[in-house]
Amino acid sequence: MKFFTTWILLTLTAVACGDVLTLDDGTKVEGKAKKVGDQWIVTDAAGHETTVDPGRIVSFHLTGSAPDPAATVDRLAALRSSVENLADLQAIIDRYTQFIKQSAGSPQAAQAQDDLIVWQTRLSDNDKKAGNRWLSPMEWDVLAADEARDAQSIIDMIKRGDVDQASVAIKQALADDSDNPSALYLRGYLGYKNDLFVPAHADFEHVLKVIGDHAPTLNNLAVTQWRQHNYGAALSLYLKAMAAKPVDQAILDNVVEALQALPANMQGGNLAKKVQALFDDQDKQLQGLQQARGLYRWGSDWYPAAKVAQLTAEKQDHEQAMAALQTQVRQTTESLASTDAEMQNASHTIVAPPMVNIHRQIVDQPDPSLIRQQDTNLAQMDAIERTKLNNLRQQIRHLENKISSTEYTGVQRLIGPEGTPTRLPPSAGAIAPNAPTTQPGK
Repeated sequence: MKFFTTWILLTLTAVACGDVLTLDDGTKVEGKAKKVGDQWIVTDAAGHETTVDPGRIVSFHLTGSAPDPAATVDRLAALRSSVENLADLQAIIDRYTQFIKQSAGSPQAAQAQDDLIVWQTRLSDNDKKAGNRWLSPMEWDVLAADEARDAQSIIDMIKRGDVDQASVAIKQALADDSDNPSALYLRGYLGYKNDLFVPAHADFEHVLKVIGDHAPTLNNLAVTQWRQHNYGAALSLYLKAMAAKPVDQAILDNVVEALQALPANMQGGNLAKKVQALFDDQDKQLQGLQQARGLYRWGSDWYPAAKVAQLTAEKQDHEQAMAALQTQVRQTTESLASTDAEMQNASHTIVAPPMVNIHRQIVDQPDPSLIRQQDTNLAQMDAIERTKLNNLRQQIRHLENKISSTEYTGVQRLIGPEGTPTRLPPSAGAIAPNAPTTQPGK
């Protein structure tokens, strides 16, 4: 028993005194850590090995013993690597502060202290990250102005139809700065126009990573998702787009198209209800603004009052014609059922055996040839009725499409170059990050 107790204590001590790696998502990996190539391998008390990317390590220390100098060197390299992709200066400073505390007294702690001074200076100077570069406010303004000017030049090329030239300019802009939001947005726009939905989606997502929620970009992501039949994802993105830029005509017109075309199995779901509720609220406000301009919503479009009155009257006429057709369908269906019953009775009469009375005399039966003729006539009537029914149904479908097409286009549209974001604030006179997308009615 004493041996067993001692073994338990030694085992617990081994676990408690193991290395502790804290990762960028807040989780910890504990055990015996060693560097293998570019990765860290952590072996826990049960012998299970976990491979850890050094770029994910926020802090790394030994519990109950002094840090290994060789490990400290690797940890400093891992720390420097882990902050390369961060744009949050305070988060970088926190990581360095923690490293210095855990490595106190080591040469690497002194090196980290030198790094920390650089990061603290950048924070106090309000530096910002563009791509892999940290820029002073003045350098940032110059970069943003240059990007905005280049973006406007590319937009002009696209408007002139010089797509190839625009593509070359976009490629150069992204070679200079892979995080250029204007170039990413415009490349996504051109990619979508060429049915490159997946690359376009990736470009629009990259824009959001650079500048945060941007309504035209969210709208365009929703459109690309819808084209790929990811309807739930599209609705979620439309929800974010409406929140990012409320009462925007281009977005709301797309939302109403999406709600109209939503698959039946998604209608009435929680997501659809949320989108519908926000749309209803914002569209009510938009209709007030549009009415001041003399425009009224008709499906996903806007028209003057006289045009809407005309379209409403036409729709009522179509609906009356639809009701009449549906009545004929019902009558024709009933007639078919009656004809089918007569055909069934005639068939039974043909195959029925001759009947005899109680005196064992053969009772006269109808002439089989007459019955067959009657059956042929009924079959012809049945065929005529079925042809009529099919024609009626085709007319109904045609009317349904006609009614729907006057209100809905069946197309959700990208917000084009007019929605191009830049890093400049709207007050700087460049393309606004959430450029107005309200368009006049047709």
